[in-house]
Amino acid sequence: MSTGVAARPTWRAALESFLPAAKRPSADKYIRRIPIALILLVQAVSALRLSNTAFQDEALYLYTGDWILKSWADPHVVVYTHPESFFSGAPMLYPVLGALLDRLGGLALARLFSTVCMLSATAAVYWGTNVLFDHHARPRTAGIFAAFVFALSAPVIFLSNFATFDAPSFALIAWAAALSIWSSKRNRSIVWGVPIGVLCSLAVLLKYSSAIDVPFVMLLTLVVGWAVRSTRARAVARGAVAGLTALVLLVGSALTWGSALLAGLQKTTTDRAAMVHQTSVLTLVSQVGVWAGLTFALMIAGAIYLMRRQPVLAVLMLAGTIAATGYQIWMGEAVSLHKHLTLGIIFGAPLAGAVLSALVRTGRKVTVLLVAAACYAVLVTGLMQSEKLFHVWPATTPLHNTVEFAVDSMPWIRTLAEVPEPLMYSLKDKTGPWQWTATYDGSFFYDDPDEGDRVFQGLEAYQHALEDNYFQLVVLDRSTPIGQQLQPEEFGFAQTDTVTDAASGHTWRIYQRFDHIPQ
Repeated sequence: MSTGVAARPTWRAALESFLPAAKRPSADKYIRRIPIALILLVQAVSALRLSNTAFQDEALYLYTGDWILKSWADPHVVVYTHPESFFSGAPMLYPVLGALLDRLGGLALARLFSTVCMLSATAAVYWGTNVLFDHHARPRTAGIFAAFVFALSAPVIFLSNFATFDAPSFALIAWAAALSIWSSKRNRSIVWGVPIGVLCSLAVLLKYSSAIDVPFVMLLTLVVGWAVRSTRARAVARGAVAGLTALVLLVGSALTWGSALLAGLQKTTTDRAAMVHQTSVLTLVSQVGVWAGLTFALMIAGAIYLMRRQPVLAVLMLAGTIAATGYQIWMGEAVSLHKHLTLGIIFGAPLAGAVLSALVRTGRKVTVLLVAAACYAVLVTGLMQSEKLFHVWPATTPLHNTVEFAVDSMPWIRTLAEVPEPLMYSLKDKTGPWQWTATYDGSFFYDDPDEGDRVFQGLEAYQHALEDNYFQLVVLDRSTPIGQQLQPEEFGFAQTDTVTDAASGHTWRIYQRFDHIPQ
């Protein structure tokens, strides 16, 4: 007679042996969740250990969200920058939520929300993988390995403490994929297509580029359900409902409240090639290799392993794994590549979990050691590379302290800064939006009163504005093409300070001129 002990992993049986026999069956449902709980704990600790001042994107979204909230409360406040025309997600969604969190608990709370989102994404990957491979021996092992590979990859750790719309958007994609797998595998009602469609559409509204994963989520519903003849009809219907729901919500948004978002969608996503600074394919591939090379190798190995048993599923998930990354490499764009790797890891992690689980099931010492070495390498690489990614930008604390002194002395001065967003955010209680100007190409136009009705743009606009003392404070670090060409000394400005971030060595030069101070 079987005691049932052999059906459980040895570690679970060992832990249960400490409990009274009567308690073991009820305790097992908690004990078996210990591995995923530990993975989530390690992910959270790994993310929260990362520390730096706000990145320019974080600062921009939180600042703009706060500005939008003020405009909703006071009709006299106008968000004249029109963020819907250049944000890569709906400004009235994440930026507003992020700003609310920032008001309650500062940048730390806004980042903590991303931590919760990415922890939930790990849970979705774990659950979806367990359901997807529930016909395998010990399916939870595949889920555990999938969660491990996902949670401790550098891009995921990085996004787990990064206050942008990436984390909530990607978490919604992960849950939509998990629901697609579960509803088809368990042959649930076609009504489940509705929440799948809602999750996908909300993910896209949060971050437009997440749309690249939506077709794979929809196809998962069909492919997983197609494996069993009796579930095919529902799988097709459920996928159709999911796709129709997403389409109705997105088109409905575009025709109503989100009509103004189309300009931002076009600029940041569909026509993005026009604004891309080309980076060589070799450089981009090498960056992927550094950030998540081992993770992608495991995912591709998992696809090869699964190809023998479920070729259609393997091809679909492999396509989902490489789609976002491959498209960005094809475009030659390096911006946000490290973040967009996560869109692929959502689909690839279950593949990695499947092959690692299969290797462990062989019971051979060599393969078990190989799996242990791979997991160790994933962990170490994830920790190291996420730390490096989180310090790509310099800490702006010393710059903030210097500029704050100038603002306190002259509250109404206008400041020209190459990357003003971190300062705008940190000094939002002391300055207004009109006091800040960036040196981004096409972002500034100047009507020189001495030149009649002529409106200047580009480098000329900044030069005429400096000559007229339109700006009183200038902060340059030579990080933009226009900033590299500006010479404030030629227009009567004096260099009053040089500020350096000790950790990165990044330097800002500060210039001042107070012939004309706005009142």
